[in-house]
Amino acid sequence: MTPLMSEVWPIVEAGLQDADAGVRKATCIAVSCLCEWLEDECSSKHAVLVPVSRVHILSNFLDSYYCPQSIMNLINDPATQKTACTALDAVLEILQDTIDQYLQLIMERLGGLLETAPLQVKAVVTGAIGSAAHASRERFLPYFQPTMNHLAHFLSLTGEGEEIELRGIAMDAIGTFAEAVGKDVFRPYFSDMMTHAFQGCEMGSARLRECSFLFFGVMARVFGEEFAPYLTQVVPPLLASCKQAEQGEDQLESK
Repeated sequence: MTPLMSEVWPIVEAGLQDADAGVRKATCIAVSCLCEWLEDECSSKHAVLVPVSRVHILSNFLDSYYCPQSIMNLINDPATQKTACTALDAVLEILQDTIDQYLQLIMERLGGLLETAPLQVKAVVTGAIGSAAHASRERFLPYFQPTMNHLAHFLSLTGEGEEIELRGIAMDAIGTFAEAVGKDVFRPYFSDMMTHAFQGCEMGSARLRECSFLFFGVMARVFGEEFAPYLTQVVPPLLASCKQAEQGEDQLESK
């Protein structure tokens, strides 16, 4: 694909601005796939995919009529919101230090969606914020506490389907926050988050159990010896899960 990208990018840029919402959604999906396989190509196009602000042309008068679409525009459009947030998540995964110029705008937009978006979009937004924290590391610190206040509500969700998915993604994101801001900043939340993770293990959801185990791994990495007192609670459910049959294994053995 790399030799063809000079021909592909104009199509992507036009797709983001297409009048048809279906085309804009499809373009966001394409951006997500391209970011996964062509990181360098996509990261070099950050000014097209995630511009800081509207382009100013000649005068404020013309500017009021000209606002090229980007992923940051599309996350505010209900028709493209979910796929645009997924695309933004993919872009954030590869931005690295380039995220500095976009971080404030990204967090303002995504923070607002945590309050107003439907559950399935909140799950994608939460994942994107986790990617922003991963990319920005210590620069995420100003947004850490307000975001934790938002995500805390998701950790009490118990309904099946979208609620469980959102709770799991919130747990994943919080683990990423801990790695970004460091153990000294995260320590006041450590105990409560471990409690939520243990509760997730006991809810009968394979998804939440997986998220809890991933969270335990992150906490062990971040806190080191401070994590040791939790081992007696962490190891038994971990070993119990290791003894479970893989999905479909029973059927294979019976043939």
